Amino acid sequence: MLQMIRIPTSEKTAAENAIQQAIRAIPPLWPLTHSVAVNPFLGQAHLPFAQAAATLARISGERLTLPRAWYLDKARSGEITDEDLKAALLECGLAADATILDRIMSGSTAEPADQHIQAALHTLARDCSGLEWGELIEDRFGAWASAYFDEGQALWPMTSGKGAWSSWLNWAQHDLTPEISGLTGFGKRVQALPEDPETFILQACNDLKVPSDRLGDYFHQLLLGLGG
Repeated sequence: MLQMIRIPTSEKTAAENAIQQAIRAIPPLWPLTHSVAVNPFLGQAHLPFAQAAATLARISGERLTLPRAWYLDKARSGEITDEDLKAALLECGLAADATILDRIMSGSTAEPADQHIQAALHTLARDCSGLEWGELIEDRFGAWASAYFDEGQALWPMTSGKGAWSSWLNWAQHDLTPEISGLTGFGKRVQALPEDPETFILQACNDLKVPSDRLGDYFHQLLLGLGG
């Protein structure tokens, strides 16, 4: 059970900013009329390609580019010309001289070390228990979200007139699936959660020792794990 602590206003503001940062980084899925199916990187559309690629590599470990060996092979075969390389260097603000081109052509194909944010809590729990908690979270959250954010498509719509957090609290404490899957006392734990979502989020991050300057990245990673 989370220990209830008093959260300073400055920390709550920082958390709210980090939450909004993560939300803007993820294309919307609900309601379906707002769904973005053609550009999974809409949240990074305002960034230069190199910065977007670096951000997603850090958050998820996923790459937006092919392996280094592929580009080096194309450059050595002439498919990527010296003029192409010069144009790319100039776009990055680097000098496009012969020395740089020689270094590129003789460069290593070794990939940089993986430095992305490591496993979320549900992944660690899976490794310890052997149960796919991430799949359970995605399934149950998706069941609630698809009804709550629905605009007339669902046969059984969620009760309207409540905020998202209040609606989820009411729904989750009556959802038996987590209990059946092994989360004993899940409903009672949900009942004991604070009514303010930012307070709960900060308490959870405090217990998990998430660095305050990495909250935005951490929330972004968690949202990516929901698959929509």
